Amino acid sequence: MTLEAYMQRHMWGPLDMQNTTFHLEKHARVTQRRVEMTSRVPDSELLVLETEKNVFAPEVVSYASGDGGIWGSAPDYLKVRACQICSGM
Repeated sequence: MTLEAYMQRHMWGPLDMQNTTFHLEKHARVTQRRVEMTSRVPDSELLVLETEKNVFAPEVVSYASGDGGIWGSAPDYLKVRACQICSGM
């Protein structure tokens, strides 16, 4: 069983996390929701940073890694945090 399959069966599925994956290239919905990295500048505007789009994780990975590389949405992340707060994991 792959790490992604394990996570889907035991965590992402039970928490209804539909926008979380290790493999961005296989999930168009997650890819479409990805945003650019930004920084706040003195005049309170957001500045899109001139960096490679995937500073933290490549779009295509050869294997899922437990130490990083998960793509997901903020609402999905909040489901994990809420579960942890309630001692559900």
